[in-house]
Amino acid sequence: MYRVRRAVVGWPLRMDETVYVAGHHLPHHVHPRPVLIAFLEGGWLHAVGDDTRRVGPGEIAFLPAHTAHALTLAGRLGRAFSIEFESSALRDALPRRAMHTSDPRLLALTLDAYRSFASDRAITGERLAESLIVALEAIDHRQHRLRSSDDATWLAMTLDRIRRTLADGVRMSAIAREVGIHHAHMSRRFHQVFGESMCAFRDRLRIERASRALLSSDDTISSIAAELGFCDHAHLTRMFKRATSMTPSQFRRVVANTGLDHDSVHSLDSRPEFVHHTSSVSGIRMV
Repeated sequence: MYRVRRAVVGWPLRMDETVYVAGHHLPHHVHPRPVLIAFLEGGWLHAVGDDTRRVGPGEIAFLPAHTAHALTLAGRLGRAFSIEFESSALRDALPRRAMHTSDPRLLALTLDAYRSFASDRAITGERLAESLIVALEAIDHRQHRLRSSDDATWLAMTLDRIRRTLADGVRMSAIAREVGIHHAHMSRRFHQVFGESMCAFRDRLRIERASRALLSSDDTISSIAAELGFCDHAHLTRMFKRATSMTPSQFRRVVANTGLDHDSVHSLDSRPEFVHHTSSVSGIRMV
């Protein structure tokens, strides 16, 4: 069971927040327009074509038009914020491949839009659409460069090593020795492929993981900072605000302050008239 809690058209975008209840499964379907889905609350299994992965708060899926996907809610309650690109001119500028990401810049843009959307503040759709396209293009570019690079094997090993040692303070020169590539060559080639240094990549990854932790757990900001290798609360706050234009507390409140109370959750479970099939307003087609 699910319902659209709010829906707004802010040309050239259409935005809605959908609430799902326990056991909900939305089978494979397609959207007629490209869509960005930000998972705000709950645990999910998200299938895009034949690829299924677990996703949760702080993660985003981008789906080009007519991309088949399915959603299964693993918890008691789920919320997702969707942005559809209605203008055909915009669609031509968007990536052609589906993606999952927790890129901090894209997530911050999406949550900032959601904050305005949830409080009925005006949203300049064209400006937001342009910012989202720039962020999506950057992510798509990084992913494409890795897939097409002649150095894809050792670059993938480098990325994996950085991911596994986020909180350990491992020096990049040590990772280069482990992978078997000269440090100077690794640094130069990494920047050519991804458009950022290995240190910048590590910092961005820390912010991504902090974003997910802020939305999916009740851990204190200090404990999240320690877990991810930041010096302290202030260090995380400084870097987080630089990346997202929000402090960790502000970021967390965007979702926390718009949650459903106990009575609303109970009414979703028990009253079938709350079910609202989005296909009637979005053109969703089951496949």
